[in-house]
Amino acid sequence: MKFDKILNLKITLNNNPTNILNNLCTGLETFLGFNSASKGYDGSGIVYSDLDRLCDGVMGFLSGVLSNIKEHLGQHKDIIQPVIDTLNTNKHGGKKGFNEAIGSVVEGVRGYNKAVEQSNTSIKTPIRNLYSYLKPEKGELTIGLNALQVTEQPGQHVVDQAERLVATTLQKSKQFDSELKRVETHINDLNANCKTLVNHARKNVSYETKRLEELSKSGKTSMTDMERKITDTCQTLKEAIKSGITAEVEILVRDLKKKVFDILMQLKDINEKLKEYVRNLDQWMLKANAVASEAADEAKFINGRRPGLKIRMQ
Repeated sequence: MKFDKILNLKITLNNNPTNILNNLCTGLETFLGFNSASKGYDGSGIVYSDLDRLCDGVMGFLSGVLSNIKEHLGQHKDIIQPVIDTLNTNKHGGKKGFNEAIGSVVEGVRGYNKAVEQSNTSIKTPIRNLYSYLKPEKGELTIGLNALQVTEQPGQHVVDQAERLVATTLQKSKQFDSELKRVETHINDLNANCKTLVNHARKNVSYETKRLEELSKSGKTSMTDMERKITDTCQTLKEAIKSGITAEVEILVRDLKKKVFDILMQLKDINEKLKEYVRNLDQWMLKANAVASEAADEAKFINGRRPGLKIRMQ
């Protein structure tokens, strides 16, 4: 799994509500006879004998469209229901009913968009946090790995430093998984491709976390065994220093250094793979921010073009 595949996708709901709302407004403009040249409504889309009937028709149209798309709007669909109820209540109230209902339509759509944005943020936050820890140059993990120095005679402080780094990495990875599990409902509302990529990334991080945990335990066990052997050997040295134990100790120390070095190499190998998973995460956030900004601008445009504005101004 490549994290960069996620970064190239816009976090959105299965039905792409932005497109649905755009189509809704486009259809309404046609319905009212919107003139793109004059930016006004000439009424050519549909003929009514008076303004009240026109307002009733618009509310009936909005009620029908919103009722049809509601069940396809994911977990936040209930936000639209009060809008539908208000339209149904006022759709025979003429201009007065229209003026009372149109505000609810605008607020309902705005509330729905805000709820979707909050859902998206709840998914992006754990990804950003993990990226901040793993990013190649200034990430805490990279800095910690660069600080590890295995010398000819590695001290206990190097081992302690490596253990702390492993513990922190495991904690960050498990926190990432826990936070995504907490927002599974939001993830399930993503489009199919994006949902698959997010879940795939989550599984891969979980797999690498488990692998790191197992390698760490195995390395620690080996190191503990080696320390015990060294202790036993040192005790034997006290009793028979002249019997060739010195050579055996050197072999044991060499083995210990090799195992510590192997542990470091495994950590670096895991780090390289984790960096590969998140290398393009920064690009995704930039694209996601751009898409979010575009959606916000589009929402403002829709809000500014909402039906009924010209009538109320009159």
